[in-house]
Amino acid sequence: MHYTHYTYRARRLLLALLSLTLLTCWPAQAQELKWKQLSEQVEALRAQGKYAQGLPIASQAVEAARSTFGDEHPNYATSINALAVLYLAQHQYSPAVPLFQQALAIREKVLGPEHLDVAEIVRNIGECYLLQGRYAQTEPLYKQALSIRERALGLEHPLVAASLNDLGWLYSNMGQIGRAEALNIRALAIREKVLATDHPDIAESLDDLATLYRKQGKYLEAEPLLKRALEIREKVWGPDHPGVGAILNNLALLYRNDKRYDIAEKLYLRSLAISKKEPGPESPTYARGLNNLAAIYMQLNQFTKAEPLFKEALAIREKNLGLEHVDIGQTLVNFGSFYRLQGDFSQSVSMLERALAIYEKGFGPEHLEVANALNNLAISYQKQSRNREAEALLTRALNIREKAFGPGHHDVAQSLTFLSTLERDQGNDAQALTLSRRASAITRQRIVAAGVDDAASREASTGKDGLFQHLTLLALNPANELAPSVTDEALQIVQLAQSSGTASAIAKMAARFASGDDALAVLARRKQDAAERRSKGEAQLIKAASQLPAKRDAASEQRQRETLARTVTEIESIDADLTQRFPAYQELARPEPVTVAKVQRLLHPGEAMLVYGLDASGSYVWVVTPKNASFRALPVKRKDLEAQVAKVRSQMALDGADQGLKVSVDVLQGLYTSLFAPIAPELEGVTHVMVVPAGPLQSLPFGMLVTAPTPEIKTDADYRKVPWLIKKYAFSVLPSVSSIQAFRQFAKTQQAKGAFVGFGDPVLGTESDLTRGARAKLDVAAVFRNVGAGAGVPGVQGAEIADVDFIRSRASLPETADELRSMAKILKADPSSVWLQEQATETRVKTMDLSRYRTLAFATHGTLAGQISGAGEPGLLLTPPKVGTVEDDGYLAASEIARLNLNADWVVLSACNTAAADGTPGAEGLSGMAKAFFYAGARSLLVSHWPVATEATVPLTTVMLKEYEAHPQRGKAQAQRKAMLALMNTPGRPEYAHPLYWAPFVVVGEGGAGGGGK
Repeated sequence: MHYTHYTYRARRLLLALLSLTLLTCWPAQAQELKWKQLSEQVEALRAQGKYAQGLPIASQAVEAARSTFGDEHPNYATSINALAVLYLAQHQYSPAVPLFQQALAIREKVLGPEHLDVAEIVRNIGECYLLQGRYAQTEPLYKQALSIRERALGLEHPLVAASLNDLGWLYSNMGQIGRAEALNIRALAIREKVLATDHPDIAESLDDLATLYRKQGKYLEAEPLLKRALEIREKVWGPDHPGVGAILNNLALLYRNDKRYDIAEKLYLRSLAISKKEPGPESPTYARGLNNLAAIYMQLNQFTKAEPLFKEALAIREKNLGLEHVDIGQTLVNFGSFYRLQGDFSQSVSMLERALAIYEKGFGPEHLEVANALNNLAISYQKQSRNREAEALLTRALNIREKAFGPGHHDVAQSLTFLSTLERDQGNDAQALTLSRRASAITRQRIVAAGVDDAASREASTGKDGLFQHLTLLALNPANELAPSVTDEALQIVQLAQSSGTASAIAKMAARFASGDDALAVLARRKQDAAERRSKGEAQLIKAASQLPAKRDAASEQRQRETLARTVTEIESIDADLTQRFPAYQELARPEPVTVAKVQRLLHPGEAMLVYGLDASGSYVWVVTPKNASFRALPVKRKDLEAQVAKVRSQMALDGADQGLKVSVDVLQGLYTSLFAPIAPELEGVTHVMVVPAGPLQSLPFGMLVTAPTPEIKTDADYRKVPWLIKKYAFSVLPSVSSIQAFRQFAKTQQAKGAFVGFGDPVLGTESDLTRGARAKLDVAAVFRNVGAGAGVPGVQGAEIADVDFIRSRASLPETADELRSMAKILKADPSSVWLQEQATETRVKTMDLSRYRTLAFATHGTLAGQISGAGEPGLLLTPPKVGTVEDDGYLAASEIARLNLNADWVVLSACNTAAADGTPGAEGLSGMAKAFFYAGARSLLVSHWPVATEATVPLTTVMLKEYEAHPQRGKAQAQRKAMLALMNTPGRPEYAHPLYWAPFVVVGEGGAGGGGK
């Protein structure tokens, strides 16, 4: 340390002496040295993001270069370029562009038009135009820079990657998503191949690719890319660099789109603090941050916070960009929406009319941004009861989108939804329903048949103005003649929303199935290829429709539409073939919503299905029995349910129970009153209730609801007197409505001969306490924390292999060995059927013939995908190898589970939190993993909501298995109910009456009799 310090001081002293000597003896050399020193200072300040501080020094460097080298020397051009870059970084385009052009003229004259230094300045001029919204002028410059670099450097140079990234960013801004994505993926692949893992250029590619995914509603894919980009920039540039602020802004926008406003606000505030310091409070970057933060406050109805921010952002943008820049239009649209929400429709219309005029002038009358502005203005006209004008604008927007995309695009569905809302508000229910159904048909086709899963498609049907809301309003109005016909339709629509939560895991399963050579794999690949062609075709249409009018080619666009229509028809044909030949795969990969009538045919006597739907506007439940079906609103809001469930879940911890923590019986009674009491009269004669939960209800075992007021709980034994709902009904859980088909229509019926096989006590870290997994919350993002950012992205290096070191560090589970041995003993299985420690491996599970066993158990840690947890799939931890491979990384993922060959009555997942998330609002339940087991051949799962002590788990699971072995005709849910009641009444163990011990396990899947039972 000292040596380095003094060496540096010595170098500075020598340099000073040399400078003094040069100044006195060689004036020309002294001038050149001065120029070099100034240039180094400019570069250092630019690298630190201190652009304003660099400007005067850069100006001095320009003068030093001119006086030293002359006004036609490349070094003079270099200094001019460096000065222009600082202006550009602060969005000061007026001084930047002529400086760049001056530097370009010098370099072209001296170095020739194919020199790399020429490409650099051409690229910089292009960025100036890009940031000003002058896309038509940007594209040829970016292409010129790319062409020069490819010829000079080859196809895999970092500068080539930089040009690819530039073009990708341009096309992203132009709405040409498919084209942009291909370029960004190629750029990232080059950079990850030739640069260090923490190079800032890799962060740039990650950021740009994540932006594309966010625009498509692919939040799962975007989040880990942004987090890795942020980590790189903070490490290399420090926490206060403007580049860090840019990533924070983009990450905040992701969370904002995903309605996680609290996190988004904090990130915006940090980003804003950085941009206020550099590039400064008058910069467009700072204005963008103000605009975004204001949008958060507007969505949170914090209008007094939002308004001054919008005003300041607009003033800064008008000052820096002029009055007609397209970015001004963006702020005006946001501000217009703000005034509309405030009820100031006059101000709203004024802002939005100005925005429309800017877009029409800047983009032309048939541009997609014009369509967006038309929709916003129409909504404000509607608020002023200017319905005819609103309808004209909405119709024009619809025509623009249909012309650009054809009839099956999600933006077309959105326009139809807006028109439907207008008709509904005027009392034209029949016309509104017709338009909503058109919108929903697009959504359904994209999600179910075409395999396209994007946020915009789902919003068209399940958003606040989507078909589901229209159907709800009609179905809950008995006086409306349409009410009887829409209950079934509403149930089908809500299934689309529920199926989306596990889309990422299901997509990975489908991809794995497509990798084989059998007939199913061939069809699955054909469908994937066709879906990819559809996406590319839509991207090409976006590109064509985004051009300025002079460059539009109507004939070419029509040919593209016809090609796209043929691709859609091909997808539908393949999908029909899959449904006919491989119905179980279709249920796994993308289930078609089922009708009430089909559910009724699959129910047994004495059974009912409850389907819950929760959204911002209300809570709903469908009750389906073999003979009747009903639909009703519930007297509780989602946010209240989230709070109540979270409170109860917080009391389900062993340490809390040991300390005498009381269960909020009053809260559980309130939940019963809200969720169950309104439908109880319709369950006369029902003994087995199947629940399809939604949102926070995925974290709540319904058996622990309380049906009546309860005296004060003074001792653990008093919990035996509580009127728990489990005392009246047996419960099972379905991950989706359509999954009833998986075990009643597609399940194997021939019974396996082997009694039991179990895997547990994997070789992990230190010995844990008795709360399985209590030391650390496990989620998919943690298991795959070292997966390359390009994993799963075509053309990008990296594969989804779990982090074996992380798995190996998890708490060991020695108590699970006795648990599995107890199960084997109860089922009269050979002791060799229990695989522990070094034998509990992923390879062992995959290579065994598991179809021989009626009961399969995994006693280990489990993970679930969180709200937007990133790469990977839900799965189970097993003994990891020294080095992870695709085939064995110690993590049995959902897609790998789906490829197992099972014939199991039971799969017991005796692991932490394998049933649902931990109560976090919005977190995902077990759907992906459950569907994988069902597809593999399981008929029922036993899963847990929270960690349970082994001493209670063993009697609960073994009594349940013994009960079912003795009375299979009563069904699995009834066997579990018997075990719960027996546990809470265990002599000498009054603490077992606490629901912590008896309530966590739930039966998922076939809870009734049949399906391979004895």
